[in-house]
Amino acid sequence: MVLVLGCVLLAAGLAAVVLVIHVTAPQVNGWLLIAPLLLAGVGTGMTIAPNQDFVLATAPRQEAGTAAGVLSTAQRIGTALGIGVIGTVLFGAWGGLTRPLAGQPEELAIPIGGPAGQPEEVSPWPRRPGRRPGRRR
Repeated sequence: MVLVLGCVLLAAGLAAVVLVIHVTAPQVNGWLLIAPLLLAGVGTGMTIAPNQDFVLATAPRQEAGTAAGVLSTAQRIGTALGIGVIGTVLFGAWGGLTRPLAGQPEELAIPIGGPAGQPEEVSPWPRRPGRRPGRRR
């Protein structure tokens, strides 16, 4: 029952985050996101801890330490892969966009990504002609 309630709270919190962003865009106020993110966080907490207990309860007592290590390792690998994939997709979608630093002239715009999502040098300083990013002389 706790797992189901946690999943429902998580889904409701994330739906509320999407709703707040759509209603308040383009000036999204971070303070308006506190309640939906708190709701999603409580739902996550209600889901993760009991889920780990459930999984580890199925392991034999003498193998509990190994099972906990495998579970923890799998969670860390999943987190790393998820962040890598989402980051790649996100910055690939932003390819070629630039934005100036606050109070800086437009020619000092920071490139977010290059063609086809290839990363470019991110620097607040303009490039010198004839120099390639990442190479030192």
